Amino acid sequence: MGTLANIQARNWQKPQVFKMRVIPFLPEYLGRIFEVASIEYLVRRNKAMTLPFMFNTIGRWWGTNPRKRCQEEIDILAVYENQAIFGECKWKNEPVGEWIY
Repeated sequence: MGTLANIQARNWQKPQVFKMRVIPFLPEYLGRIFEVASIEYLVRRNKAMTLPFMFNTIGRWWGTNPRKRCQEEIDILAVYENQAIFGECKWKNEPVGEWIY
């Protein structure tokens, strides 16, 4: 109970069911969708040759940080030889500005 897959179709007509059973899970669901859309955006930019370099590999990366001795994850890593684009995708339910880390 509580996931989008568990909601019966007839209950979609009831606003209180939508508020209680769908809205709370949207940020989790949309976060992953935003990552996929961000990768697709970079792939289009790569094909149009509008990035600083053309990558030949793109995806998520995770592994052990030897200095911190803990698992870490990078949402987007696009690589060509010794060049890389690193991306962290954050979904928020409100407008955000642009930052460069």
